[in-house]
Amino acid sequence: MVTTRNNWYYNKELDSFILFGLSPIVALFLALLIYLKVPDFMGAIIAGVIIDIPHQAQTHLLLLANPKEFAKFKSHYFISAILIAVFCTFFAVTGNILIPVTVWAYWLIIHIILQHFGIATLYARKGGYFGDTSDIKYLVLIGSMVPIVYRMATTGITFGTPINEIQIVTPAIPILIPFIMYIVFGILLINFVIKEFRARKESKGYNAIVYSIIAYTLILYNAFFLLESNLILFLLISTALHAIQYHLVAGNKTIAVLNSEDEDYSKIMTLIRGGIKRIVSNKFSWSLSVLFLSVLVFLSNEISYGVIPLTWAMQHFYLDGVIWKKRKEENSIPGESVLTLPLQS
Repeated sequence: MVTTRNNWYYNKELDSFILFGLSPIVALFLALLIYLKVPDFMGAIIAGVIIDIPHQAQTHLLLLANPKEFAKFKSHYFISAILIAVFCTFFAVTGNILIPVTVWAYWLIIHIILQHFGIATLYARKGGYFGDTSDIKYLVLIGSMVPIVYRMATTGITFGTPINEIQIVTPAIPILIPFIMYIVFGILLINFVIKEFRARKESKGYNAIVYSIIAYTLILYNAFFLLESNLILFLLISTALHAIQYHLVAGNKTIAVLNSEDEDYSKIMTLIRGGIKRIVSNKFSWSLSVLFLSVLVFLSNEISYGVIPLTWAMQHFYLDGVIWKKRKEENSIPGESVLTLPLQS
């Protein structure tokens, strides 16, 4: 089913720049800092406090800005924080912080890839497409994972983490696995192209921006993991892209939620919503508040032996993967009314 809607959060040119042009610019700036041998601490502040951690704060602002939704998921909100904190604390105290760091690292990969699917789905919905989008999900998920798995099977991957400079070394994988995955991906891609070719003839296919998001994601992952030995530029681009995508969607959804009519909320939730409304009403105070939270999380790394930033990040993954699930209602557009669609589903 396709209906006519506003395809963009801002407009075609600005949305396209935000989705495809801004992250390479940010990544090149960070790469320049590395080339100029800027101290690691300064680089970590710029990459972590200014780019990465702030988007995680948007999850909490978005949820708490909507007391009705928060009431539905408050048990998930608090229990997930407690369980993840206990999990991380236990292994930190027992000297096995590598275990939650490893969970965080692999979860992060899936989280980032699924967000690309979520962004494509959001633009499909904004373009008026309300059919099933699982074909995008599996195409993006497998198409992005297979070059990573191929790299693991051939040269292996070793990457550092911001938690006490711990390194993750990927396990050896039989080369047959990525080959099988590429065959599956090829089948999915051919099926997608045929389906969309037929759908476009009947004006029922996805809009052009959805194709662009899919292509951009697949090219990004396959080009770097198959052709480039040094993954630092990929990590910079993917980190920036992930944060920028999230700010675009979560920021717009938060504003839309706060612009909706107030209801008969509890006293404490009314106060929280009012506080967030005052913060978000001014872009400077909004940015400053998010950066302040990010600084606290960043500085907590050393004093908590990684427990607080790990808990903060993994709860963000959880909330995106569980709370922002696609609703059964297919007749509303994310970012225009209430929380309707997730970045993951």
